[in-house]
Amino acid sequence: MDYLKVTLLVIIGYFAAAPEVRADADFAYECRKPNLTANNVCYQYVRGFLEGAVLTDYATLKGIEENKGFTSDFSKRAFSTRVGRNHAGTPSTYFAKFCLPGDRVNSETVISVIKKIVRRHSNASFSKQVYQATQATYPCEPQ
Repeated sequence: MDYLKVTLLVIIGYFAAAPEVRADADFAYECRKPNLTANNVCYQYVRGFLEGAVLTDYATLKGIEENKGFTSDFSKRAFSTRVGRNHAGTPSTYFAKFCLPGDRVNSETVISVIKKIVRRHSNASFSKQVYQATQATYPCEPQ
């Protein structure tokens, strides 16, 4: 019986110490804190969102360019007409409808997006707010 109690206490302690999933309101609250640093949860979330967008969008463009994922000649023509044979001049997040300066994520880009989130009031999920704020802060120039 003592073994069962100890096991139960260990399991409860483990889950009590485990990191909890943050709600959208928690992220929004963290974004409103003054003097955001790289240790802030909101800062890390936005930075991760931006880094992920740049990386995955670049990989997607590269994969399409290498004819992976094309299912027809029409797809190939559409891509070459829209992006061109070489997409080097196209920002990696162009098709996500935002273009970061130099396709780079740094503290300035992260803070700029956070400031836009704080100014806007939305009932959308936090991830949607980050996306919308990024689009509003860094719109793409027409190609």
